[in-house]
Amino acid sequence: MNLPTERLVLAFGCGIAAVAYLYWTVEAVQLGLGWSSIASVRAGVVLVGTVLLALVLRAAARANPPPDP
Repeated sequence: MNLPTERLVLAFGCGIAAVAYLYWTVEAVQLGLGWSSIASVRAGVVLVGTVLLALVLRAAARANPPPDP
């Protein structure tokens, strides 16, 4: 089975975290909360999940190396 590399997962995760940060910042400003830390905390949760997924993929790739041709 060909798993996605951790670089691809990290790239998409960083993109998703950036979009989440922008979205929650805009929501907070529109609600009148101003610049709060809610957006950064939620983006941080996305980044932590992404890093954990990348570590799991790396561990799976090391546990099941591709066969030699």
